Amino acid sequence: MIGYLYVSALRDFMRPRRFFGWLILAVLLILAARGLSEVIRVREPIYQYGQISGAIVFRILALAAAIFSTAVIGQEVEQKTITYLLTRPIARWKVLLARTLAASTVTFVVGVMMAVGASIGVPDVGPFNGVVLRDILALAVGALSYCALFTMVTLVINRAMIVCLIFAFGWEVAVPNMPGSTYYLSLNSYLTAIANRPEPPQRAGPFQFLSQQMATQGVSQMTAWIVISVLTVVLLSLAAWWFTRFEFVPREDTE
Repeated sequence: MIGYLYVSALRDFMRPRRFFGWLILAVLLILAARGLSEVIRVREPIYQYGQISGAIVFRILALAAAIFSTAVIGQEVEQKTITYLLTRPIARWKVLLARTLAASTVTFVVGVMMAVGASIGVPDVGPFNGVVLRDILALAVGALSYCALFTMVTLVINRAMIVCLIFAFGWEVAVPNMPGSTYYLSLNSYLTAIANRPEPPQRAGPFQFLSQQMATQGVSQMTAWIVISVLTVVLLSLAAWWFTRFEFVPREDTE
């Protein structure tokens, strides 16, 4: 039954009208990466890709996660279709888990499209480079962890998109570059450790800041895997419990 719910939600999230914009964005990123490779201070292509990936690709991943996570339950509440979703003779936690996994899958596909676009745009890199493949692994982990977090946020907060976007483009950009141990509070810190991109010789500049390469410390790969795995399981379990425990009714203030 979870498989059926997963496929059904996946088809809904990947409808051409909903997905076409991401495809256009991936094509535009090819052009943007080609132009940015000419202005980034470091000249080695692999470093250029690493900065573009950290600064743009993983930000788009968080954006996609925020958008698709709000469609898991929050969109059903606002569009007043939550009643039809919950009248099915299926355990609520199965509904939530299947739809969250579908949102994570689509988010991952978007992330891969962006990583491939960036790798094609930067000369002499290409999508089969080892650094790009490690990025794709980190994108898979990041898609699930971001969707787990944002789905939990949408269950607790009405109109949670603003909170999710602030987290994705405010918290996740600033916190990893702060002094001290604040980088432990950012999902992006753990994804950067999993991606394990080569560090450029020059560390000053806007792209180094956005890609978290100005931080003087980092998380080890082992720590990153452990923390992000535990955090994702906890968030999914908490979201499933919350969705089962509390009632969700159509919003009356959406018109």
